[in-house]
Amino acid sequence: MDTPQHLRPALRRALGEDYRADIPAQRQHVLCDDILTSHWIKPFKFKRNGVYQHRHIAYAEAGKRNLLDIYHPHEPREGGYPVLLQVHGGGWMIGAKEQQAKPLMYHMAERGWLCVAINYRLSPRASFPAHIIDVK
Repeated sequence: MDTPQHLRPALRRALGEDYRADIPAQRQHVLCDDILTSHWIKPFKFKRNGVYQHRHIAYAEAGKRNLLDIYHPHEPREGGYPVLLQVHGGGWMIGAKEQQAKPLMYHMAERGWLCVAINYRLSPRASFPAHIIDVK
C-alpha cells in the first residue's frame, strides 16, 4: 500500500485543502508526508538517523543506578535545545531507563529536543528519600 496515496487525501478531507497553512513555518520540518514502511514493519527499531545517543553517563555515586542516557540531534541549535527529562516508572522499586520511552526519546530528539533518560536507586535496597534525591 502506498501510504501517501491514502494519507494525504484523508487529511485533506478531514482538515481541509489548506490544512498545512495553519502550521507555523518553523514547525513545518516535522510534518510527515509519508509513514516509512520501516517504522511500522519493524515497530521495535527505535533508532533514528540524525540522533546521537550517549549512554551510561554517571551523574552521582551509586553505580549503575545513577547513570543517564542523552539523546540529541546531530545539528547544533542556536540558543540550545528544549530538554525532556524521562524518569521511568515502577513505583521506586522496579524499572530502568532502557525499558521505557525509547520511541519518545528518539522521536523528540529527531525534532530538535535534548532528551535525558535516568536511572535512580530502587527499593528495597535504597530507602526513601534516596529515590527523590537521585531524581532531583
